[in-house]
Amino acid sequence: MQSEVRASDFVSKLNQELSLSIQEGPCFPVTLMQVKERDNHHFSFADEASRKPFYVIFKGSLDVSVSNGAICTIDGLDRGVVKEVFISRILPESAEPSAWYQAIFN
Repeated sequence: MQSEVRASDFVSKLNQELSLSIQEGPCFPVTLMQVKERDNHHFSFADEASRKPFYVIFKGSLDVSVSNGAICTIDGLDRGVVKEVFISRILPESAEPSAWYQAIFN
């Protein structure tokens, strides 16, 4: 379940290759470039045990590109696969030709 996924599940895989499998589409490698937690103090239901919202940023090849966003499965984490994650293409964070993607976990 996505609600059980934590930023810490991704941190150990920074700068490493993971796989994104698009529903009804291709599977392709990406590099995990960033994991960032967001402070959840403004959520009235948030307590110390609740997961902080976070996002992850991936970099991939231009050979396979998801321009309008897609539902995918992320594979390569120690916890196993994470299913039904919406990823969207974002502006590149470097000048090298590559596709950059973001997944947000609220």
